[in-house]
Amino acid sequence: MAEKKPSVVPFPSKPIELNQMDLSTRSIEADADLRASMLGDLLIQLAERDSGHPEELRLKVACNIAQELLGEMVTLYRRALSDARHNNS
Repeated sequence: MAEKKPSVVPFPSKPIELNQMDLSTRSIEADADLRASMLGDLLIQLAERDSGHPEELRLKVACNIAQELLGEMVTLYRRALSDARHNNS
């Protein structure tokens, strides 16, 4: 089985302010996909942490449900974009 590479994007040491961002070269879709990916990775990290507390199972279940909802949201988002493009052409 291939080893999974971590896909967490490190945050910059100093947050980028909105007025410093060059939005003309960025895609809203790419930004949304990046955020969805980052959120998914955070959920995986939360689910995998081993604290030894009794609430750990509840956290893992909540993270798994959140991951499923995130996946559904991304699918719905992409369908909406596809429909909007099809209706505008």
